[in-house]
Amino acid sequence: MNTEYKPRPWLAVLLNVFVPGLGFVYLNRLALAAANILFFPLVLLIAGRAGLVFSAPGFLLVTLVLTCFWLASSIVVFRLARRQSMAARGWLQRWYVLLAVGMVGYAVVQYCMSIRGTLFGYDIFNVPGMSMETTLLSGDKFIANTLAYADAGHTPQRGDVVVLQNPAQANVKYVKRIMGLPDEQVSMRDGSVLINGKAIADEHAFHDLSKPDQTMNQQFTVPPDSYFVLGDNRNDSLDSRHFGPVPAEKIYARVELVWFSYGISSVRWDRLGLAVK
Repeated sequence: MNTEYKPRPWLAVLLNVFVPGLGFVYLNRLALAAANILFFPLVLLIAGRAGLVFSAPGFLLVTLVLTCFWLASSIVVFRLARRQSMAARGWLQRWYVLLAVGMVGYAVVQYCMSIRGTLFGYDIFNVPGMSMETTLLSGDKFIANTLAYADAGHTPQRGDVVVLQNPAQANVKYVKRIMGLPDEQVSMRDGSVLINGKAIADEHAFHDLSKPDQTMNQQFTVPPDSYFVLGDNRNDSLDSRHFGPVPAEKIYARVELVWFSYGISSVRWDRLGLAVK
């Protein structure tokens, strides 16, 4: 059995692309491997908890930092592999061990991303439909702040665009705008929203006059610790008019920023970095 090996630079880079740090494991540079493995989640943790990712400049900065680090890491692992001479093949350099470590690392990354809302303080979503036009368009990808209402002094406000769980299906999430607050009377009349009998500003509402109006002569009482939500596209939205007010614990996150948008055939460059209000 061959106990020595000469690292292949292309393999080191490929491993490092598959799982950050794995290329350094292949080279037996465990300190560099640990630094690479920890860098990405630490940056995302700090950026999410500090709110950097919720503004266009902050999101761009975080993206550039991660991209530059990834490129620099690939260059470093390539150059180290080229310079490294024949070395003793340890157990970490066996292909099956590298495969196992890579699979575990990939699974950990996927798990962390699946709980990013809890772990990092943000979550990302894709807009599949038209219920929030023209605030959010089909094909928009947005980032939401899962810690926006974590403190007792920070509660949802009228006008906030939020991600919420369907009260009847916890695994289904909607994006809507909060219109009615706890203990308020919400009336829907002739396309207008009335709170306790008085019309409120509703500049984000979009009404398609070619479709039936769903807001005719409806009235709701919002229970304590609940919210009345509507889609901005009033003629094409499944919202509190259908499933009633939403309990506060079902409000998952506040929408902050459109980070990418793709239309029918091209990128909508003018929507990148758009703050959602």
